[in-house]
Amino acid sequence: MQAFGAILPLTNDIKIIFQKFTSIRKLDEGVVSIPKNGFQFISAGLVRLRVNDDTILSDVVGCIRVVGDIETVGVSWKKRDVEIITDYSIATRVTLWGKLGEDFDATTVKTKAAARPVILIVTCTRVKTFQGVVYFATTSASKIYINFETSYVSSLIERFTTVASTAVNFIDNPGEKKRPDEDMLLERMMINDLLCATWDKDMKELF
Repeated sequence: MQAFGAILPLTNDIKIIFQKFTSIRKLDEGVVSIPKNGFQFISAGLVRLRVNDDTILSDVVGCIRVVGDIETVGVSWKKRDVEIITDYSIATRVTLWGKLGEDFDATTVKTKAAARPVILIVTCTRVKTFQGVVYFATTSASKIYINFETSYVSSLIERFTTVASTAVNFIDNPGEKKRPDEDMLLERMMINDLLCATWDKDMKELF
């Protein structure tokens, strides 16, 4: 984590600092018109300039084309890679780290993709490179939105609808061993059976 004030979620010269005695009062609805969400999507011209520069975090938006499986990096880090076509028509990868990757609802994406293009918004990302390829990586401040209801997202859905194929490809992780559902059903044991089980002295397993 960088020092306080070193990272900006948006390009803005204005900063609000809450002091020790700052008081906060909730305003009634209709007093002021402030949108609940505000995005500042990175433009094509800024991508290279922000590589490994975390001064300003970047919001990215695009049409989902590929959804990877959960992968384990190192000892316990989890990640999921999602490939998108950005709003400026460049294919790029967004790496969802930790809980964002694990909670990513691939089933919902698959259902939505059957009817229309799926637009993904990821906020507060870092711009990174790996083997010369630029990609986006989430931070602890990142949030994701799928087909968020705004006029801009609606225009992207309409635009990508004209593409020949908007199907989403789902990739399983070959290194992740998964047991078939049928095997788990055949070998399942009820809690009562487990409690009543007895030890067989002739059965020995080395761990």
